[in-house]
Amino acid sequence: LQRQIKTAESDIARHTKRIAEIDAALADPQLYVRDAARAAALNKERAEISGALAAAEDNWLALSSRYESAMAD
Repeated sequence: LQRQIKTAESDIARHTKRIAEIDAALADPQLYVRDAARAAALNKERAEISGALAAAEDNWLALSSRYESAMAD
């Protein structure tokens, strides 16, 4: 269970980092002028990763709850 929690934490960190990278790229107004297709692809990727992040957070919460319950017994 602890290993699964660590994996979920790693997933959360990875997704959070990638979202920050995408946000930094999308913050450049010239991106939309230079490469509108890349901007659209980054927006799509951000939406997908946001969903994966939410799932990883839900998984972490569920695993942490199970771990705490097991430790309380």
